Amino acid sequence: MKTLDGEVTLTLPAGTSSGSKMRLRGRGVPASSAQPAGDLIANIQIDVPAAPTEEQKELMRQFAATLSKQKVEQKS
Repeated sequence: MKTLDGEVTLTLPAGTSSGSKMRLRGRGVPASSAQPAGDLIANIQIDVPAAPTEEQKELMRQFAATLSKQKVEQKS
């Protein structure tokens, strides 16, 4: 993502959902020339394809099946 200092790469933790926020310490706007930069808050937006291909649909089905198995295992 682009910041005031240039581009940075964000690594999202597993399970991050759209609407989450991440803090990038020291990447925001400085309060003054004598002060260090503040924090930059990144709003996470995850886009799902509007028209997935058949291969993408199959992969989503396989992924959904693994989630169902996890729920069953967690209840045991």
